[in-house]
Amino acid sequence: QVRAVGLSLTGITSTLFSGFPDDTLVITGVEPGRAVTNQFTLTALTTNATLGIPAVECADGVTLTYSLTTNRSDKTVYSLTTVLSAKAPLPRQSASLTFPVAGTASAANPMVIRFRLLTADALLTIPNQITLDPKAKQDQTVRLLLRSRTESLEAEHLTWAPLPEGVTFACSKVGRRKLSIAVSVTVTPQAAAALLKDEQNPHLLHFRYPKHKETTVSVVKIGTVPPAPTRVPLTQRLSASADDDDARETPEQANE
Repeated sequence: QVRAVGLSLTGITSTLFSGFPDDTLVITGVEPGRAVTNQFTLTALTTNATLGIPAVECADGVTLTYSLTTNRSDKTVYSLTTVLSAKAPLPRQSASLTFPVAGTASAANPMVIRFRLLTADALLTIPNQITLDPKAKQDQTVRLLLRSRTESLEAEHLTWAPLPEGVTFACSKVGRRKLSIAVSVTVTPQAAAALLKDEQNPHLLHFRYPKHKETTVSVVKIGTVPPAPTRVPLTQRLSASADDDDARETPEQANE
């Protein structure tokens, strides 16, 4: 018969290097193909302790490169620069650097830096184009609804590219849960005629929001058939809450 035996250990733990993050570094708003650089200063707290060549591990679609420089002294100081990028807009992606430790009196556990990348969320625009009458004699106003699949939007954080003369925006939070932003686009007759001058290359209005991909709205002549809706990846569809009322509202319903 085997009996359980209680076992306890006592001792003193010591930190071999300073500068290593205690937790996983979460990097938000990563855009596919755009590199994100981080810098670390790693200082040995024990004489003769050194770091070896790190092992690099990346999830599919993630690239992690690094450069490591050091000084020459009893207590070594390393300057580490990491460059991360993601190829595709997956919801969550990870990478890590694992450094072996040498020069200590006894075997030491490796030192690890872990990264988690959250790619930039899509900024959804309903509808994705505005229609104008080039022969209108008065100002025309069109309403858009902008929303995110991951967070409540604040109107004061929404920005846009410089607007053509005669085009103005007015923003406000709307919806039963105040998750979305309503944008009223007002266009003067002169601006409408200028925007619709080239029907083959519609003018684009650019909207930006922190940690989200830039979105565009095309300006087209009234009567133009709207483009087919873009297919949303399954991972994004699943991230939307089933009871999210704002997701099913039109700009007109949101303002009721």
